[in-house]
Amino acid sequence: MNTNRKIKIKQNRRDKILSGKYPIMLDDQIFKNVFRHKKMAKYLLDALSDYLHINLKYGSIRCEPQKLDMADSVLKQDYYRDIVITTDTGDILLFESYTTFGLKQYRKSEAYLDRVSSSRFEKNNKDNFAEDNKVICFNFVPRKGTKKNFIKKYGIVDLETLKEPYKKINDYKQMYIVFVDSYETEVYNKDERLLEILDFMNRKSMSELENLAKGGNWFMEQALKFVDAYLANDANKGYGSQYDLDVEIAREEGEKVGRKAGIKAGIKSEKMSTARKMLEKGMGLDLTAELTGLSVEVLEKLR
Repeated sequence: MNTNRKIKIKQNRRDKILSGKYPIMLDDQIFKNVFRHKKMAKYLLDALSDYLHINLKYGSIRCEPQKLDMADSVLKQDYYRDIVITTDTGDILLFESYTTFGLKQYRKSEAYLDRVSSSRFEKNNKDNFAEDNKVICFNFVPRKGTKKNFIKKYGIVDLETLKEPYKKINDYKQMYIVFVDSYETEVYNKDERLLEILDFMNRKSMSELENLAKGGNWFMEQALKFVDAYLANDANKGYGSQYDLDVEIAREEGEKVGRKAGIKAGIKSEKMSTARKMLEKGMGLDLTAELTGLSVEVLEKLR
């Protein structure tokens, strides 16, 4: 993979974010870049606490790299991160955002939830976690493409209804789904802070974000500032994680191998067809092999 290709990938991702095809804030790394700041994280937790009527009072926040990248200078960047918030009661909160949410995305969040939950139990004595502390993952997603029966089947609590999922999550791990495009309805009980956050998150263009931030609203002004800073940084024009880049490279290489295999198979098929006709006309094995490039053994099977 040459340098020009790497630069092209970097540019493609930024263009995709600004394409208007999905809400900008649902880009996972932009979401985490905004809410990794202490005041923004506290604001989000306060909004969720009021709506859910549970104690999610902010305790501390840390950023964990998804995968350390030791790439060359073109791709050198240190912004691949997950945010992990610990409440003052010891619960651990994880946040993911997705432009689409299906089985693949659910499994990613579930694996993340399992990893952090297992780590919490391993550190239980040292870090003074109470036995009843939970690890909770909030997934921010668009409604389109997410089916209700999917939510029930995989044990996700719909934040709109708060109904018990069909497959109950255990007492130590919980997963919620938040539809960002529900800000226009009354399903979130008109909680001003939560609706405000979802309103901002649902916007698909920078001009929409800028218009929302014009009214002197503290949250929207701060969120816009962090989005602007993220997009203006050349290092952030690339993929949100090395995993994404690895997938893109693997896909490209797979397509290349597939094309070569397809061409090779097509040529062989054409040669076989020609050889079969030559043999039917009575041409000898040795001459047919010489003209088609096929082995005598293969030609014997054809005959």
